[in-house]
This record gives sequence, structure tokens and C-alpha cells, in this order.
Amino acid sequence: NRLEIEIVGWGKDEESWSLDYQVIYGDPSTPHLWNDLDKILETNFEHQRELPNFPITAVCIDSGGHYTDHVINYCDARKHKKVFAIKGSSSGSGVPIWPPRASQNKRLKKPVYVIGVNDAKETLMQRLRIAEEGAGYWHFPMERDAEWFAQITSEIVRTKYSKGRPVREWTPRREGAKTEALDCRVYAFAALRGLVRNWKFDLNKAVERIKEIPFRPENKQVQNIQPLKIENTRRAINGSPTGNF
Repeated sequence: NRLEIEIVGWGKDEESWSLDYQVIYGDPSTPHLWNDLDKILETNFEHQRELPNFPITAVCIDSGGHYTDHVINYCDARKHKKVFAIKGSSSGSGVPIWPPRASQNKRLKKPVYVIGVNDAKETLMQRLRIAEEGAGYWHFPMERDAEWFAQITSEIVRTKYSKGRPVREWTPRREGAKTEALDCRVYAFAALRGLVRNWKFDLNKAVERIKEIPFRPENKQVQNIQPLKIENTRRAINGSPTGNF
């Protein structure tokens, strides 16, 4: 009955900025919810340097659950915009965060990317402990609410045994815990890794090129970016892309 969305900006050595978080309500089996998502994904962000507005470069949408066909069809129609249908791997740790190639949905014959959610969470949770700005550091808007942080930290790693071998797996701390914010961050991370792996995107080189661009004059400085808000949203958080990304 909803879509949860995080927009993340990435900088040198995968330092990250949470630019926006929205929850939009609607029926995923009808076009209205997906039309609302289209509007959000058209958001462009200004930078403090004299650059063209930044579009959203890549998107991952979870194809699990009750609306698999709708997600896959939506993503396939927008694959030229790098909108990817993804599915979390059930194989535990050791699965690449982004696969070398897409799998095919057997029934629809359309691409789905199987991502290594356990390894992604392992990396992200290690980075959440970083206290100083720089490589891997997470930036959050001051307005971000406690519920979001509760969801980001809603899982812990446990060791289970499969065929006699230990397997590390991230699972909710308690039954029924909400994990959507963590899932969104995993998918944003996977989207970045997809750009790096499949499109040979070099994040650090992109940052170095940006550093050569002068800052906007003081009277043209970015004040606060306002991503499009859909009327039926809640917990919509704004951010401003002010770092090296």
C-alpha cells in the first residue's frame, strides 16, 4: 500500500548524504502510485558549484512481495534511465553486492538483478560507526526523525549453519521490526555499485572533476533543496547536497 524512497548522494570513497526520504501511499496495482514515483524520480538537485542540476542517476526497486510483475514492468520500461528491478539474495554472505549480469524473471522474461544484501548491510553497518567525515561516512539532515534511525539499526547479524557451515545473516532484532529505511539504503548502495560495475563509473574521478569547477557566487548559493513532495506522503525529510559529490 506504499512505496518508501530514499535519495542518496555519493562522494569520494563512498561518503554519503541522505538527501530525502519519502513514503508515498497508494495501490501498487494501479498506475497512480507509479506516476507519483515518476514525479519524484524527475527531481534534480542543485550543487554549490557552478554545475548543471544533478539528476537521479540510478534507481533500485525491490521486486519481492505481492507486486512483482508491476515492479518489473515499471523498471523494464525505464531501463534506459537506469531504473533496476532488484531482489535480495537468499544465499547469505559472499554474494556480490551487484551481480555481473542480470537474471531473467522466468515468466516475464525481463531482467532482475539479484543483490548481495548481507554483504551490503555488513559494509553499511561498519560505516555507520565512522565518527569523522570522510571515506564511508554517513551524513543525515538534522531533521531526520528517530523512527528512521530505529529502522536503519533494526537488524543484527546472526550466525546460522547451512550444511554444517556457518553463515552470517542479517535479521531483525525483534519480530515485526520495521526495516524499510535500512532496505532503502541497501538498494541505494546497490545502485551505486551497479553504476561502478556495469557502467564503469569512477566515483572518485567524478569528484575530482567537480572540484575543478568554481563555487557559485554567494548570492546564488544553494539554500535548501526541496525534492518534489507528493500530497499523500509522510515523514518527508529534506536535505541539501553540500559535500564533494
